[in-house]
Order: sequence, then C-alpha cells, then structure tokens
Amino acid sequence: MFHAARDWRVRDALRTPQFWIITAAYTAYLLCETSVNGLSVAHLTQRGVRFPIYAISARDTAGALLSLQALLNALARSGGGWFGERIEPKWLAAFALALVAAGIAALAAARGLGLATVYVLGVGIGYGVSFLASTVLLLNYFGRRRYLELFSIMCLVSTLAAAGPWLGGWVHDHFGGFEAAFALYAGIAAVVLVAVVLMRPPAPPSSS
Repeated sequence: MFHAARDWRVRDALRTPQFWIITAAYTAYLLCETSVNGLSVAHLTQRGVRFPIYAISARDTAGALLSLQALLNALARSGGGWFGERIEPKWLAAFALALVAAGIAALAAARGLGLATVYVLGVGIGYGVSFLASTVLLLNYFGRRRYLELFSIMCLVSTLAAAGPWLGGWVHDHFGGFEAAFALYAGIAAVVLVAVVLMRPPAPPSSS
C-alpha cells in the first residue's frame, strides 16, 4: 500500500521538492497550532463567542474551546496508528492539512459557536494526525538510514512556525483584530495542501 523508498543520502534528499513539501506541511501544522494556542482565546473573547449559559463569560468559553481542541488533538494522536495502517501517508497528510485549514478559516470568521465548533474539530483532529502523517511520509519517501538527520532538519526549519503568534499580535496591534492573521495561516495551509496532493514519490538518484 505504501511507497517503499530506498535509503537516501541527506544531500540528495535535500535536493528534492518532496522533502521541502513535507517540511512545509509539518511547518504549516505547527504554525496553525501555535497560533491557536497563543491567540485563539483573545480572538474569541474579542468576538464575544460564548456558551448560552449566563454564568460563563466569553473568555471562559474561549478557554474551554481551546481545552476541547487539545483533547481532540490527544484523541486523534492516540488513534493515529489505526489511520496510519489504513491510509497512505500522503493522503493522511493532505487530510490533516484540509482539516487544519478549514479549522483556522472557521476560527478567523467565528462570531458564534457554529464556526467555533468547526475550528475545534478541524484543528484538534487535523493537528492530532499531522505528526504521524508527516513523519511516516518522510520515512517512506527517503528510507530509514538517514531518517533522523532529515527529521532533525525538518524540525529545525519548522521553528519558523514560532513566528505565528508574534505576527498575529502585530496584526492585532495594527488592524484591531486577529482575523487577517488566521486567514493568512489558513491560506498557507491550503497552498501546502495543493502541493501535497500533487506530490509524487521522488525518484532516487542512481548514486544513492
């Protein structure tokens, strides 16, 4: 079912667009998740999203939604192995990106519990399966021998995702809200989704 890759050398893998697409997917997941963790409570509180219970404030509602998103994240991770055995990693990665993009877009536009629920489901489940999808895809495409080196490079590049909350704060300071930042992150995830869908397994160089 899965692509059985030959073992690649690191320098050869770094020359392929497939490695950078997988890295972009992993970074996009982290960008969305770190931004949700850092900004979603302030965003939903500013929007006044709240449960229809008098004693629960908008801030309490936003905090509860973030906690629920984290719970779904954990449940999706625990069930990731089951999905990983049945779905090709490329399509699992695309599925996770689609969910995360939809969830972040819903968060950007949310003014009530309807879209806030889409955000919780999309980001929670999508990010929950993203780690498995990215790492297994990397392993399948480039083999086991240099996997740790390639994974380390992917993780190093993905630290760019830490700029997400900072950029969101800058957008809020200049435009009065976080909506544009979340819309941008959803757009990034959508662009990477297209790249993942179009991606094909790399052809190993004759010298590897």
